[in-house]
This record gives sequence, C-alpha cells and structure tokens, in this order.
Amino acid sequence: MPAAMKKKLTKHIHTFILKPGHKPTDSMRTKQFKCRDPHCWFYAAADMILGKAAMCSLCGQEFVLTRYALNLRIPHCENCTKGVVMKQEKAKLRSIEDKLADFLGAE
Repeated sequence: MPAAMKKKLTKHIHTFILKPGHKPTDSMRTKQFKCRDPHCWFYAAADMILGKAAMCSLCGQEFVLTRYALNLRIPHCENCTKGVVMKQEKAKLRSIEDKLADFLGAE
C-alpha cells in the first residue's frame, strides 16, 4: 500500500449508533452497533460491548454502556435521559423556591 494511502489511526473512545437495517427490538446477539467516527470502522454486537466505556452522543461525556442504553438507536448516558434531567431541574427549582421562601419569610 502506498504511503499516501495509509491513514494514521488515532485512539479514541467509540460513540455508537445502531447499524442501519437493525432494530432496537432485535436480540442483544444480533443487534449490531458501529462507531460514528468517520475514520473508524469498528462494528460490534450489543452483547460484546455491554459494560464497556463509550462516549455519549448527546453530551460528549464518557459513560458505561448499560442494557438500557443499548436498547436505544443512539445510545446516550443516564444524565441525558429526559427523566433524570427533569428530576435534576425540579430539584434545582425546589431549592430556589425554598431559598426564596426563607428570604421572604425573614423580613
């Protein structure tokens, strides 16, 4: 292979997406995921990457692939799941309301 055609591969943490033609409802052994990096050609079955580190497609943080994440078309971390984010936002709102109530009650 000529030197001009060789590409230097860089080490990276894979960001996965469900391979086209597969459905999230397929079994863990038949479901195939591929890395979203255009220079990476890594493919793996879902049961082989369960418990491995990956990069979240939404926030870019590293996380461990869970069974829940692998049942999604584009796996993402638990922090990006709407339910967790909504709980955090509600907790922040409650703390602001409590501080405001203490401030207004102190006068």
